[in-house]
Amino acid sequence: MYATTAFKKILQLKHLNKVIQGSQGAGKTYSIILRWILMALYSDTPQFCSIVTATFPALRDGAIKDFEVICDDLGIDYQKTKTPYLFFIGKWKFNFFSVDKENKGLGARRDRLFINEANRVHWKIARQLINRTHVERIYDFNPSVSFWAHQYFVDVKDCAFIKLTYKDNEKLPQAEIDSIEKYAPWGSNPDENFWRVYGQGEIGFVEGQIFKGYHKFKELPDCDYQTAIGLDFGVNDPTAAVKVWADHKNKRLYWKQMFYAGNDSISNLIEAIKVHPDFAKDIIIADHELVEIRTLKLAGLKAITANKSGGIMGRIRAIKEYKLYIHEDSEDLLREMDNYQYQQDKNGNIIDYPDQRCDEHGIDAGGYASVFTIIRKR
Repeated sequence: MYATTAFKKILQLKHLNKVIQGSQGAGKTYSIILRWILMALYSDTPQFCSIVTATFPALRDGAIKDFEVICDDLGIDYQKTKTPYLFFIGKWKFNFFSVDKENKGLGARRDRLFINEANRVHWKIARQLINRTHVERIYDFNPSVSFWAHQYFVDVKDCAFIKLTYKDNEKLPQAEIDSIEKYAPWGSNPDENFWRVYGQGEIGFVEGQIFKGYHKFKELPDCDYQTAIGLDFGVNDPTAAVKVWADHKNKRLYWKQMFYAGNDSISNLIEAIKVHPDFAKDIIIADHELVEIRTLKLAGLKAITANKSGGIMGRIRAIKEYKLYIHEDSEDLLREMDNYQYQQDKNGNIIDYPDQRCDEHGIDAGGYASVFTIIRKR
């Protein structure tokens, strides 16, 4: 067996929480699983380990495949079941599962946890898994944007943080090295952001990000606010509700995600949003779905139709008149904000209109309520 530099660096990590940020081809997942397999071979202590990622196809083609390849290459005997997906080596049990729904994060306590591609797993789910793990917690990812691992673990007590690149993996085939380096400044197809994330293992940035200068907040400053709740109905997309506090004196908008879920019947939506007391007292500025708005009114909610006269660009311009703050717990909204960008033409030039491939459900909801408060102020 050839121990790569990445494996040696991971082997040295001793903290309860281990954040492993890295480029493409760094061998993060392979090294983490190899370490656990070798530990299992020489351990007399039973351990229950969970290997988790967002979707099962990603798990099957990534962590499960690496586990089987390592065992086969090293001639290690293991037992396996598929429902659930369990592997047994010595006294260690390895449980592989995906967490595409929040309730999958619930379950028995475990000794060790590895969240693979952690930036694809929502914090609400990750937190449930983490709180039930007491010996070791590992999170790896390609750093396309910052997310909960940076917010809650990096630079805090009992957390190790390392950055790895493809150069830490001496076993990486030359063909993959070439495919990464072609995006380097000296490569055949330079791409600054791709190279930053997938070549250097650094946190990336979104080219043409629309709300690049937003800030996060935890507590509202003491001030006079005008409030409203924006609601964007999903058809085949999520339905989102965002509360807006408008500080017109200081030209500040504060947004907090209150509801973000897959499209459901309007009756189920009403039941879900009623658990938030703010919905009963605040006016709701809703998307142009007249039947749904009428149903909200019949349920005793103060709902009106959003003013869309200025279109998407009108909302963006109105919002940009103010300094924008997003509540730190608004996970889906923050993800949208970080990835919301202008279109580019075939030559990479920025077009002054949002890229329609970007999620904007929470952003639209916040925009409806913000425009409502701004128009009323005027």
